[in-house]
Formats: sequence, C-alpha cells, structure tokens
Amino acid sequence: MATNRAVFEQLETRQLMAATPVLDYSSYFGAAGSDTVLAVASDSAGNTYVAGSTTSSAFAVGGFDTTYSGGSFSGDAIVAKFAPDGKPIWSTYLGNGFGLLEEANSIALDNDGNVYVAGQSSSTGWTAGGYDVSYGGGAADGFVAKLSNAGQLAWSTYVGGSKDDQVFDLHVTGKGVVTVVGETRSSDFASGGFDSVANGGTDAFVTRLSTKGAHLSTSFIGGAGEDRAHGVAMGFDGSLFVVGETTSTSGFIAGGADTAYGAFIDGFVLQIKPDGTKGWSTYLGGNEFDIASAVRVASDGQLIVAGSTGTSGWTSGGFDTSYNGGGDGFVMRMTPAGQTVWSTYFGGNGSEDIKALAISSDGAIAVVGGGGGSWASGGPLTTSAGGVGDGFALQLTSAGQHKWSTFTGGSQTDYNYGVAFDSQNRMLVAGFTSSTAWVGGGADSTYGGNTDGFVARYSAFEPFVTMSNGIATVQGTESNDAISASIKTGKLFVSRNGVTQKLSSSGLTRVEIFANGGNDNVLIGALVPSSYINGGAGNDTLQGGDGNDSLTGGAGKDSLFGGNGDDRVAGSAGHDRVFGEAGNDRLYGDAGNDFLDGGGNADRLWGGDGDDVLAGGGSLDRMYGGLGNDTLDGGKSADYLFGEDGTDTALTDATDIRETIEILQ
Repeated sequence: MATNRAVFEQLETRQLMAATPVLDYSSYFGAAGSDTVLAVASDSAGNTYVAGSTTSSAFAVGGFDTTYSGGSFSGDAIVAKFAPDGKPIWSTYLGNGFGLLEEANSIALDNDGNVYVAGQSSSTGWTAGGYDVSYGGGAADGFVAKLSNAGQLAWSTYVGGSKDDQVFDLHVTGKGVVTVVGETRSSDFASGGFDSVANGGTDAFVTRLSTKGAHLSTSFIGGAGEDRAHGVAMGFDGSLFVVGETTSTSGFIAGGADTAYGAFIDGFVLQIKPDGTKGWSTYLGGNEFDIASAVRVASDGQLIVAGSTGTSGWTSGGFDTSYNGGGDGFVMRMTPAGQTVWSTYFGGNGSEDIKALAISSDGAIAVVGGGGGSWASGGPLTTSAGGVGDGFALQLTSAGQHKWSTFTGGSQTDYNYGVAFDSQNRMLVAGFTSSTAWVGGGADSTYGGNTDGFVARYSAFEPFVTMSNGIATVQGTESNDAISASIKTGKLFVSRNGVTQKLSSSGLTRVEIFANGGNDNVLIGALVPSSYINGGAGNDTLQGGDGNDSLTGGAGKDSLFGGNGDDRVAGSAGHDRVFGEAGNDRLYGDAGNDFLDGGGNADRLWGGDGDDVLAGGGSLDRMYGGLGNDTLDGGKSADYLFGEDGTDTALTDATDIRETIEILQ
C-alpha cells in the first residue's frame, strides 16, 4: 500500500459501487518518540482535529504550548488541527510532564469552533481557569480543556478526587456544555447528580461542566463490582446515554430490556433524563465478556452502540448473527427507550477490539478498532498486512447491513482509536502505527520512530468510466485532474487523480475523455485505438496516443500533442500550443495567439483568429493563417502557405530548391 489509491486497479467496474472506499490520504503524526492519536473530529469547513499522547519533543507548532514537558517515558497530551487537504495548521502540548500518564482520549467542537479535549493526567499544576485547578491525588486525575479554534487555551480543569480517575469520552453541546464519562476509585468528588455515594470497587461516573468550565454535576454509576463508562451521547430531548462495562451483578441496572447479569463482564447502557435523574438501564451481552465501548445518536433519535463480545447467540437482525470466535465486535441499534432494533457481530476467528463509533449525515455507521485476520471485504486492504495486529474500519448501513470493511497498517503493529465523518461524509480514521511503509499522500509520509500517530481519510468511490457500444466515456472533475488511459493484458486501465478503474478492452473502439474544469493533464497511452479528449475550461495539457485522435483544448492556455496517427487537434479559445507530431494531422488554433507545429508528414494547419505562428515540419503541408498578423514557416519541403487576412510573414528555407511557396492574401 505504498501508493494508497492504486489498489483499485484490482477491481472490475462492476465491483466499483458507490459504497466502495478510496483512501484519499494517510499521514504520520509525531516525531522520534512514541506518538498515538486517540480521537479525531471534523468541522463544517473540512478541517480535522486530533487528540492523543506523545513523548516526542519539538514538533508542536502554533498552539498555546509548544514546549514539551515530558521525558523519554513520561509524555504530554497533544492536540492538533489540520486543513482539509491534511496539512498541519497548529498543534499544542497539554500537561506538565511530571507523571507517566498524560493522554487526551476524546475531542469535540461546539458551534463556535471551540475545541474541547478530555483525558487523564498524572501531572500537577498545569490546569487553569476551570473549576478544579488542584490535582486531587492518586495515580491520575481526569481533565477537560477548552481551546479556541486557533489553539489557544480558554480553560482547563481536573476532574476527580483523591484516588485514581480517568476520563474516556466527552460530549459537547452546540453551546459548549460539556459532559464527560470515565472511571474512578475516588469517593469524594460527586455532587449535584443522582448518585453522590460511591458504590465500591471502581465506579463509572458522569460529570457535566458549563462552557466556562464551572462544575454543574457529578454522579457515580455502578454497583459493588468494577464499573467503567466508555462512551456518552445526547438524545434529542436532552437525555444522556452512557455505555460501558460492569461486573456488578445488581444495584444499578433497572427498567431496561435486560436486567439479569450474565457473567464475567457485561456491557451496559444507562439513560440520564434531561432533569438529571436516572432513567432506564440495561445489561448487554451474555455469559462471557461483553463491553460497550461507544454510543452515538442517529438522525432519527435511535441509539447506535458498538463494542466487543465473547458471547454467542445474542445478536439478531444485522448482517452477521453468527459468532465468529475469539472475541467479536458488535454493533446494535436501540430505541431511545432501550429496545433493540437490530444487532450484529463482525470480525473473524481472532479478537476484535472496538474503540470508536461515528455516524454520517446520510446514516452510515462507522466503527474502528484493532484486530487482524482476513474477514474484511470491499475495502482497500481486506487481509491483515501482518505484525501483531492491524487496525480495522467497518461501515454499515443504517439497517445494520455491511457496506465495506478494511484493515489499516503495514507489517508491524497498528491500531485504530478514533473515527469521524467530515461535512462531505468522508471518513476520518486515526490511531497509531509502528509500520514504516504504508502511509502516503498526506502532509507527512516519513516515519518518525517508535510508534507514530496517523490520520487517514476515506471517500466513497463513484465510478468515472462508463462503457457503451465500444466507447469508454471518462468524466473529469471541476478541479485539476490527472487522467490517463492505456491498454495492457486485454484490459483498459483509466486513472483519474490516482484512482484506477479497470475494464475489459474487448470491443473497444474509442476512449472519450471530458476533463471539465480545472488545469488538467490527460495522457492516452499504448494500444488505445482512438480517442476524443475535451480539456474544458482551464490551462490543460492533452496528449494523444497511437491511434487517430481528436483533441480539443477548450478555454484557457492549452498545450495539445496529437501523438501518432492522423489526428485532429484544436486549441479553441486562449493562447494555445498545438503539436500534430507523427501522422497526417489537422491543427486548428482557433481564437487567441497560437503556435501550431504540424510535425512530420503532410499536415493541415489553420491559425484562426489572433496572431498565430504556424510551422509545417513535414512535407506537403498546407497552412492557413486566418485572421490576424501571422507567421507561416514551411520548413524544408514543398508546402502551401496561405496568409489570408492581416499582415503576414512567410518564412522559407532558401537552400532547399524543392520549396514551393504560394502566398495568398
């Protein structure tokens, strides 16, 4: 996968449906230390935001803190913003570097473009402006930080008590009200919620903050066992939905579809009503380990929950209701009242670990995590590339049917932690990699060392070549395109901007390419019988092939090359350069001040409007200057030069006695 998009040469046209993904780019994020991207988000302008952890110094730029505080083993949290083309805009460290645990696990934006991140820190003395700027104690405290869209700190706060606390996910409303969830062993920081008394062991918790970082409420969640909240989402009515894992057999699950504890570890979903009181809750899974890792709310208000399971026989209605072994991923759709609409397994006979979930504006469901094997289908990489494991990405329809899935990574260990959709429903995947040779097309294709974070973007592929009655029609975009067509081993290969579509060349008589807007570069390669190329608007470069081709530059300053064969080449509007090359060609400058070169053989050249330069090149050429003050050069051969309107100049080779010149004006 050194060339990200070339893998589509392996697919036939009939396989390239609208759901097929194209890897637009992938980029490393990091330097010489250990770097991991744990979360990703996008704004309406197509910018990408990431959060994670790093032990790399001197690579944060443009944010409020570009000075690394950690050491070789203790690191800082990291936040960064990228432009729509993947180029970095700013990045900033978070933390004080004293402890071993500085991670930003989640990231989100409000309607004003402010950036919120949450995670855990074992460093003291670095938060400011929030409700709690004093480190509580234990191995780590949770934290929340708000940044401006330019990467400047608005406020930051610790979240937790005197023992160990971690934040795993956050939700931000459009107005900037923050909800975070996680796990805690502290019993001394919950207040204002439905449960301020610790239940024993590790409790899940939910904390709400104002957009200015003031504390609104904190509630414990759980029973006497070990409880962790991994994800949170908000319903249309303001209800919060919290998902996670529990070993508590009783004490907090009530009112949902399944109130009977299974075994080992169960997943759970819990509703918090808009008034802050506890609503329904349900276990998920069965008699093995089951973990709910992420939750999001779909456009119809229903819940999408994803996680990992070792239990067979509890899914229904999705694309895969048979447990595959070793630990599967699962995705399920639930009503806001907690009733299951459908659920599905996915994966192979290994272990699939789910980390994140996203929903596009058109209802597609994306899940990412880590695993391996050969169960993926329809994506760029359907077999694990090797190493300890690869990341994976999966898309489902809103009805729980498989769209496509792919592995990510190379020959070493790779893992996906974050997923999001941008405003064009392109899927962003982020994580870490220790592989050196699979990233490309982005801002940074150089592996830094140890582990690097990465960001990759996938787009839905729309076929751009159609075949009818022996004619292959190729459509460009309105941007700058690079298009080529060639035949080899009985197949027509058409490439547009790095994506290659393959069709049978049986019965092919002609390739027609409409480059449309933008400055385009079009090349007809070997064995194509004939072609028609229309550059459209923009400054285009068009190259014909071995057959009899027809090239039209369109508006703009174009360069056109006929190639072999008897070609028709027309510059159209603009100041164009037109070359017939081999064959008996017909060249037309049309409007603008053009340069026409017939090349070898007997060619016909028409300058058209404007002050043109016409060069015959071969023998027995006919040149017609047309309107304007033209220069006609027959070269060493018997040519016919017709200046026509304007003050024209004829150039001849006086040493060649065979030259026959006829000037008509």
